[in-house]
Amino acid sequence: MNTADRVRGHATRGVRFFAVGTAAAAVHYVVGLAAYSLFGLGPGVANLIGFACGFPVSYSGHRWWTFDTTREPHSVALPRFLLLQATSFAGNQILLLLAVRWLPLPFWFILGAVLLLVAAVTYIVSQYWVFRS
Repeated sequence: MNTADRVRGHATRGVRFFAVGTAAAAVHYVVGLAAYSLFGLGPGVANLIGFACGFPVSYSGHRWWTFDTTREPHSVALPRFLLLQATSFAGNQILLLLAVRWLPLPFWFILGAVLLLVAAVTYIVSQYWVFRS
């Protein structure tokens, strides 16, 4: 594979990751915001519910579209993705709760910023560990 093909492959994968991640983050965000705003749940619980709803969107989209050239079987990729997502969620939760407590910013802004930061780390780990090609 020449350099142009590699660059094109990375660009395609990046666009797909962004699309799947945006869909999963949108589910996470809307469900989390609804749990907080409409149902009066605390920020941590609302975030957990949003995360749980976004997880299947993320795994299925990345497994079968973003990283469709992976050679890792489902029995390897899913546990790795679960570990990555659990770690990402822990970081997400810690950052979210610290920011809600210490920053004079609205919840909707903090939740969105934290999701973007965590997404960047998730892409790198997904590409080089979870869904290796």
